[in-house]
Amino acid sequence: MEKILKGLVFLIILILIGGCAPAKKEKVSLQLAIWGRPSEPQIQRIIKSFEKEHPGIKIKLISIPSAQYYQKLQTMIAGGTAPDLAWLAYDQIPIFASKKVLVKLDPLIKKDNFKIEDYYPAVIDTLSYQGSIYGLARDFTTFVLYYNKDMFDQAGLKYPDKSWDWDKFLAAAKRLTKDTNNDGRIDQFGFRPEPWFDSWAWWVWSNGGRILSEDRTKCEMDNPKTIEALQFVADLRNKYYVAPSIGEAKDLGASGADMMQANQLAMYVNGRWVCEVLRENKELNFDVAEVPRGRGGRVTVLFTVAYVLLEGGKQREEAWEFVKFAGGTKGQAISGDSLIGRGIPAVRKVAQSKTFLNPDVSPRNTKVFLEAADKYARMLPVNPEFARIYEVINPELELVWLGKKR
Repeated sequence: MEKILKGLVFLIILILIGGCAPAKKEKVSLQLAIWGRPSEPQIQRIIKSFEKEHPGIKIKLISIPSAQYYQKLQTMIAGGTAPDLAWLAYDQIPIFASKKVLVKLDPLIKKDNFKIEDYYPAVIDTLSYQGSIYGLARDFTTFVLYYNKDMFDQAGLKYPDKSWDWDKFLAAAKRLTKDTNNDGRIDQFGFRPEPWFDSWAWWVWSNGGRILSEDRTKCEMDNPKTIEALQFVADLRNKYYVAPSIGEAKDLGASGADMMQANQLAMYVNGRWVCEVLRENKELNFDVAEVPRGRGGRVTVLFTVAYVLLEGGKQREEAWEFVKFAGGTKGQAISGDSLIGRGIPAVRKVAQSKTFLNPDVSPRNTKVFLEAADKYARMLPVNPEFARIYEVINPELELVWLGKKR
């Protein structure tokens, strides 16, 4: 009996010890709202690397079509089903921040000593609203001049350089616009302007014009220098015929990048993401240069996409860990891989690394993107009413682009 009792006591002790052992901690699941394909190498590699370092956190992607992205995100927030994390283009930060649905990151940055000073200062400006930082960069881009080197060679033209102004640009565009098969129709255009805000804003600035006042409370689209710049862009189509008309552009390709890839376009101004499209044509010989300077100097656009924390998220500490990783040196190094990244890493030392400035991958003159960020790039004058302002401006500008209004 004594042996039996001792055995029972021992068994009970084992049961009690087992019962008191700490339960295995369940993984925290975070939702990240994005647009585009969830299978894109850039975001998949960032998530895989993060989850390896943080085995207790799982990232679940919510992919929303680009056209419906912001409306869907606002609906989720209003309905109490907001994801923990989201991508936001910088022009949306004032809109969402003014509605008090974004988490201010300043206290978290300070607490963890996140080195925000390692970012390009111009990028920090795009992530801020009313003195507070609301996101860390996924990546960014400046707008540069893409050009087809073979077309320049065939026309006997020197490649674009720092000496280029609007006059030199226009002269080159005229020589690069051709009917290559003599069928009476132009099939190689010198340039293609796009109707998007960030595609014409830099023309205005480089002519000394303004879109909004310095404090962003007054529209200055009636500024004579602004009007002159916009008319010059319209004249590229309707007076000089170096750019396809609106109708021709629709027939030739969804964007100038598509036309360049198809060898129908000699020059195009846009961001880093264009490289991905152009590289699909393995025979395309292209590079980048500074945008031409105007009477107001050389100015271009800077565009950022940010990771943000939403107020409705329930796992703020873990969500911040992901944003800190993706927006920090490790995540930016993945974004900065010149073979898969669609943008520029916001951390300066990563952007200046051999991984990003890869001399074996076109464009060879990638440093132009970085010089622009340091010297002459600026963000659009966004505010909480930015979307409504654009809705008012755009229909009027469409008439200008069509040549129906001056």
